[in-house]
Amino acid sequence: MGRLLPPVNIDSEENLNEADKRIQIGPITLVVFYAPWCGHCRNLEPVLDELENSPDRSVQVARVRDDMVSKSSLKNVEFSGYPHLMLVKKDKSIVNFKKSDGSLTNSIPDYRNSLGSIVRNAGTPEGMKVLDEESVTEDAIKNVGTTASPVEASNNIVSDRLSNNEVRSLNSQLVNTSSNKLKVATQAGGSYGGLMGHLIASAKNLAPAAVLFLGASMLNKTRRSRASRKKTRRNNRKN
Repeated sequence: MGRLLPPVNIDSEENLNEADKRIQIGPITLVVFYAPWCGHCRNLEPVLDELENSPDRSVQVARVRDDMVSKSSLKNVEFSGYPHLMLVKKDKSIVNFKKSDGSLTNSIPDYRNSLGSIVRNAGTPEGMKVLDEESVTEDAIKNVGTTASPVEASNNIVSDRLSNNEVRSLNSQLVNTSSNKLKVATQAGGSYGGLMGHLIASAKNLAPAAVLFLGASMLNKTRRSRASRKKTRRNNRKN
């Protein structure tokens, strides 16, 4: 992979050659045609700012202002509006993307959802192999470096996090409840209190399932202890 240069904004004739410099170094350059008066372009700006400074960036980045497009080496590129985002190879050929209807476009489809993946993956060796195809899909770029489809991976991660969060929430309730109910015993400093205090303190470092079991056990012991005290008081009153 070529040396990545700092991102550049072509906003005057003085730095027109900076875009060409990045294209020539390669391996792939993300070129963005934008217009200052374009609302979509302004919304995209903070996203580009973040991606340009990402340590995982694998592509050169060049923004070209609308009044500089016709003066640049990319003046013959066909596009219908701003912002226009495309990937340009070292030979100045433009990557064609296949849209969902099967037609081709030189603009990155649905760039709001795929731009991060493209910035990270398009300039890698594996990403370049994908871009060497006659036309590529966004999913092809997104899948670079993954073993499962992005949808499957995303769904699995989301569902796992939800289930873990639910368990952690329940664990927290159980442990906090147990801690409050055993506060007197813990403060007493006896063997029982010391042991329970140690278990409660250690609960944070246990796996969720273990904490869940521990919390449930504590509650059961507390309930049994309370029932035992009540029974003792009743027997004392009878005597």
